[in-house]
Amino acid sequence: MTTKDRIKVRNDRKRPVDFFMEPWGTRVAMPVGAVFEVVVRPTQPGRFEVAVGEDHVTVYGWTGARFAVYCDGRFLAGSEVPVPPVPANVEHPA
Repeated sequence: MTTKDRIKVRNDRKRPVDFFMEPWGTRVAMPVGAVFEVVVRPTQPGRFEVAVGEDHVTVYGWTGARFAVYCDGRFLAGSEVPVPPVPANVEHPA
C-alpha cells in the first residue's frame, strides 16, 4: 500500500505545549501558533486518534503505520519502524 494519510494539528494556546506521537513516545516542543502536519504511510487501513491535554497534544498511529511530523514543510521527527500490533491482553488507549 503506497497511500498516505495526513492530519494537521494547531497549537492555538497562549503557551507552547508538548506534542507526542505514539506509540513511539516521540516528543516535540510545539510553539504557540505552530501547525504540525503528521504524515502516515500505512500498510493497512486505520485512523488517527488525537488526545488533547492541558499541556500536550498526543497523536496515535495504528498497526503497520510509519510516520513523519513536519512544521512549515520542515521535517521534525519520524519513524520508519511500523507500529506493532497491540497484544491481545493489552487494551488500546483510545
